Amino acid sequence: MSEKNKATIAVRTGIEADKQHGAVVPPLYLSTTYSFADFDTKRQYDYGRSGNPNRDILAEALTELEGGAKGIITATGMAAVHLTTQLLNSDDTLVIPHDCYGGSYRLFTSLEKRGLLKLEVVDFTKSESLSQILAIKPKLIWIETPSNPILRLTDIKAVTDIAKQCGALVAADNTIIGNTVLYGATAGYLFAAGRAGERFAVRNSGAHVVIEGCGTNGCEYMTGGVAVILGSIGANFGAGMTGGMAYLYDPEGAAEKLINMESLVRYGLCFTH
Repeated sequence: MSEKNKATIAVRTGIEADKQHGAVVPPLYLSTTYSFADFDTKRQYDYGRSGNPNRDILAEALTELEGGAKGIITATGMAAVHLTTQLLNSDDTLVIPHDCYGGSYRLFTSLEKRGLLKLEVVDFTKSESLSQILAIKPKLIWIETPSNPILRLTDIKAVTDIAKQCGALVAADNTIIGNTVLYGATAGYLFAAGRAGERFAVRNSGAHVVIEGCGTNGCEYMTGGVAVILGSIGANFGAGMTGGMAYLYDPEGAAEKLINMESLVRYGLCFTH
């Protein structure tokens, strides 16, 4: 995990990466092909489809921001889904939720029909789902949280704990984190790698969530649950909020002017590392 401020990572990644001419800001590389250093000696890049300096800079930035080991950039979300399935062989079992995105479901079932993997569909909303997964012993567990389009939440920690017991990989698809996510949520957990839009967690009464920022009117009329926001917020945050807890990571002290204090009590927390 990087010790740099996230804003620093986002702004500085790729700076002074141009070794040819010393450009401070990395240029856009539109090249399709790249020359060889010598006969039969490739450089780092040889063809745009297999690699591009700009894509690598983006992957480097996202990897460091997320504290990951490696980032891979794909052209579409479904390309990323398909890429993940390449981890599986014909004898490997993939577990998917019963309400997953239609495009993902059609891809998974078509791969099963072609004999490229085995497929099991599980209702993650049922208490017995975890014991089902343990009995199946899959190679990969696919979860969507929130699910698309029903917005059901999955307990990621519970699933990963079961995955460790049966030696499975876990892939989490959380593409829905736009406006009004968790509107009226009553329970569940959401851990989102991204910033929510406007009216995030409005009327939330029990969901626990970690996100990387939100737009205006976040946590409006919230009555329960916990929201941990690791980034900037929009104006009118917490308007009408009467219950629950919201934790804001605000090292720059910018949140104070954006919080609606009419019904809130605010405390500052500081911990030494």
